[in-house]
Amino acid sequence: MMERLRFETVDLEKHWDLLLAFSEETFRASNFPEEKVQELMNGDGQKKYREFLKGRITTFPEGTVFALLGDEIVAQLTIRHGPKETENYKMAEDEGYVNLFYIVPAYRGTFVADALDQYVVDYLSGKGCTWARLTMNKDNARAAAYYIKHGWVDDGPREEELGLRFMKRIF
Repeated sequence: MMERLRFETVDLEKHWDLLLAFSEETFRASNFPEEKVQELMNGDGQKKYREFLKGRITTFPEGTVFALLGDEIVAQLTIRHGPKETENYKMAEDEGYVNLFYIVPAYRGTFVADALDQYVVDYLSGKGCTWARLTMNKDNARAAAYYIKHGWVDDGPREEELGLRFMKRIF
């Protein structure tokens, strides 16, 4: 019998290096320019990212989680729900947004992605959301195929970030 994933709120102090590594890999996979990656990794960038995560953990503790298999961290989700105007765009009252859907490379293509996707739906539905968005690199064919297979649809370009597209899912 396969062990189930368990979800735990991120411990910023205990796992800071891991959180930073996951974010750096995500930036690179999204083809952000090297200067953006370095902005994240420099002292000021790390300070801003730490404050961002601290706020998320405080505001959305069940939406800022690691997925664990036994004692091993195999994925991270960062999710918020609307309305909120302080980030990139104004969200609708019934909208959710997945900032980070990260899976450790050894677990990509396994049941972990499906478990994360279900967590997103369950969490956001439980908060009154009827739909969600996420952003993905337009050139990431593997991610696009996964999202489309699971009911996400292309929702157009993300204007402020060239090369990125919104994906949308109605619950």
